[in-house]
Amino acid sequence: MCSYDRPGGPRSRSDPAPIPRTARDFVADLHALLRAAHIPGPYVLAGHSNSGLFSVLYASSHPRQVAGLVLIDAVHPATIKRRLAMLKPLVSPQEWEALRQLMITVPPRLVDPEGIDIWTSERQTRMALRRSPLRPMPLVVLAHGHPDDPPPPYVELEEPFWRQLQRELAQLSQGAD
Repeated sequence: MCSYDRPGGPRSRSDPAPIPRTARDFVADLHALLRAAHIPGPYVLAGHSNSGLFSVLYASSHPRQVAGLVLIDAVHPATIKRRLAMLKPLVSPQEWEALRQLMITVPPRLVDPEGIDIWTSERQTRMALRRSPLRPMPLVVLAHGHPDDPPPPYVELEEPFWRQLQRELAQLSQGAD
């Protein structure tokens, strides 16, 4: 097992990196790290949240280097795009534009020390999957909660939306669980 501190992450000991950073940057970092450490593949990548998105991009970009994926409440390659589409009919055009700008803008370093451009990262991953879909491999998606639990009122839209995205992630590769 191998884990690493991404640049800018909480209590990271890695050298700082220029921001904003995208999924391609994280994939390049991981690929260089594994090569420099002489850790032979193929790998089973486990990624939580944004790292799940990065793991999917790594598997698409380096298919012979990935033997399996474990995605833990992972960001779907169209999370923001589809969340915006879901919210558009529920708010005024001005509110929607403000919400759109908020969701596609890289957060300040205080909010996100890693400076992740998630909008661009999702687009990079969608494009990579179109060019090179995941090959058949073991793929496990772990998501919080249970489908039969009633969601709290403040997440009546978000929880079913998130579960749908997690189900779709589980279908990215044949042999998924």
